[in-house]
This record gives sequence, C-alpha cells and structure tokens, in this order.
Amino acid sequence: MRSATNFERAEGRLRAVAPYAFVSGLVAGALLLAALWWLWPGGAAAAGALLLIACGWQIVVLRRQVRAIADRDPLTGVASRSCFARALERAVHESSRFGTPVSVAVLDCDDFKRLNEQLGHAAGDAVLIEVADVLSQLASPPGVVARLWGDAFGILLPSASLEAARELLREADRRLRARMDRHGWPVTFSVGISCCGGDVATAEALLADADALMFAVKRRGRNGIASRDRCEESRLATDAPSPEFARQP
Repeated sequence: MRSATNFERAEGRLRAVAPYAFVSGLVAGALLLAALWWLWPGGAAAAGALLLIACGWQIVVLRRQVRAIADRDPLTGVASRSCFARALERAVHESSRFGTPVSVAVLDCDDFKRLNEQLGHAAGDAVLIEVADVLSQLASPPGVVARLWGDAFGILLPSASLEAARELLREADRRLRARMDRHGWPVTFSVGISCCGGDVATAEALLADADALMFAVKRRGRNGIASRDRCEESRLATDAPSPEFARQP
C-alpha cells in the first residue's frame, strides 16, 4: 500500500521533472523562433511575444498540477499531510486573532496491520477509503480531513468547541462501526481530540496533543475517544484535567 512518504517522493520527482519539461519547451520555441526570423523577419516579433505568453501559461499550468498532486492523498482523495498542516496553521491564526475555538482530532485504525495480513492490502485500502468517506461527510468545509500517515487521519474543525468535536467523532465512530460490520472487517478506532482557543497553543502543539491522546487510548485497550480542552488546561495550572475516555461497548 502506498504511504504518505512514497507519495511525497513522487511529488518530489514531479517537481524535479517539471523544470526540464519547461526548459525543453523553451528551447524548442527558441529554435522555432530563430527559423521564423530567418524565413520571415517581420513576423518574428509577434512570434516572440506569443512564445513568452505560452511559456508563462505553461509555468502556471505546471504549478497548478504540482499543487493539486501535493494537496491530495492519491488513495482516499482527502487532503494530504502538507495541505492539512497549512489549513491548521490558518485555523490557529484565526483562533488567535478572534478568540474562537479550534478543534483537532487524530483517528487511527486499530488492528490495521493484522487486517492487511489476514485479508490482504486490497481490504486495507478499502477500509481507508471508507474511513475517508465517512469523515469527509461529517467534517464538511470549513472542516478538513487528511490522511496524515498510514492508517491515521487528521480532522480539523475550525470554530468547533470540544463538545461539538466530541459529538462529531462519536457519530463518526458509530457510522464507521456499521460499515466495518457490514463488510466483516475486524477494525475499531482510537481517537484523540484537542481543542484550543485564542493564543493558548501552536498548530504543532495542538496536533501533537491530539496524537498523544490517541496513543493514550491505544495504551488503555484501544477502541475509544480521549479529549482535552487546552483552554481549561491553561487556566488550571496546578490541576490539569485528565483525558476523558468515551469507550464504546
């Protein structure tokens, strides 16, 4: 199964090839322009202007193609990790500016390696596609869903309180359970949710906190949701709240 690392390598190769494609087109255009100058000097100036316009357009098209590839996960179609990072930076900046909350969740598939070993990588890919579909339905714009790495997904919920984020992820868990049961896939989900407001956290710290909470669920037996309000934590300097676990039966 293709990982985010392999995808980033493919993106890097495209970025490396794009300049060569542009240079080859420029050389071909220059040769054509020289031939035109030799055969028809009066039209060379107009041809040169058209060549510059064509080269500029080619640059724009190549940049858009590279950005489109960089911003999407090739398997699931959700945002890539780099796209998610930029969106998270913007959301935290807006939170700091206006004092609105922003919530981030990390959802990881439990027993995913065992699923791949027992049912094959095609089944693993199908699980990831189903997860991406459910999360995308619930976290509609301005929310952002991304495949962060392997079988882990990030969910960005701008202007969402911790309780709103909890409710959304509980609903996601219910829908995902139904889909897993329908296909006979022995997969559950561990989720960490972190919320901040104002200037109490950086984008990196907010994501790292959600990731740490997700791993806390893993250590406690998987198949649950842990959450923390960093706003409350910042006000309770000597009594930081412990994560709340909403374990499903």
